[in-house]
Amino acid sequence: MMLVQAINTFIMPTKGIVLLSIVPVRAEKADTAEIVNQLLFGEFVDVLEKEESSSWIKIKSLFDNYEGYVDRKQIEEIKSSTFLELCQDRTFSLGRLSLINKGQTQVPITIGCYLPKMVDNQFEVNDKVFRFIGDRGIAKREHLVEFSLTFLGSPYLWGGKTPFGVDCSGFVQIVFRMCGIKLPRDASQQADLGDKVELNDYNEGDLAFFQNKNGKITHVGMLLNDMKIIHAHGEVRVDKIDNNGIFNSDILDYSHDLAFIKRI
Repeated sequence: MMLVQAINTFIMPTKGIVLLSIVPVRAEKADTAEIVNQLLFGEFVDVLEKEESSSWIKIKSLFDNYEGYVDRKQIEEIKSSTFLELCQDRTFSLGRLSLINKGQTQVPITIGCYLPKMVDNQFEVNDKVFRFIGDRGIAKREHLVEFSLTFLGSPYLWGGKTPFGVDCSGFVQIVFRMCGIKLPRDASQQADLGDKVELNDYNEGDLAFFQNKNGKITHVGMLLNDMKIIHAHGEVRVDKIDNNGIFNSDILDYSHDLAFIKRI
């Protein structure tokens, strides 16, 4: 039995690219399994495991090394030479919603999606031609606040990182990514980066981290001027912050306990 399983399971060095709007990454090989992350259009992955008898593959995101399972039909496998060509001079979709024309099909893509190297707003993957319609580019650090505000009102979604559903760390990660700053996926991982600063000495764009009763980092948000923070809690919203934590104006109480602030 173990021998059969070993034969049917292959460790694949294959690269893959996402050519759909959003692909859910799950904790287990099932449509009902927990969504732990999302892959957006244009993201590259390593295909780590593939079973001939299964419709699921195990992948690792090449952006943040996050691993999980995806439906193999939702990943386009590519040659290493194609990967090296497409990953040059990449830009991001900068509009809240843009379009990719794939022949007669239009694929809607969200802000923060990767766009491979283009010629005249077109690129090709495995003989499939795509044409981008919308604003694209790479933002700078000074645009962090501008792009964070485009997510206001986005509903909270565990594992999400788009304006149509986002969690706290996914929100921070995608906004920083668009500005050329690479962050890991989870709040506890992001908390390991940067230098600590005091609340009375923070800058816009600094990250505030929050802890549970056991001292574990469970939440993150980005600081704005005037002692305010933008974060995903029920929805992406702006609240007041002080040395105790986040003061929620809806419940008139503190929703999160401040652990520390980091400048990244």
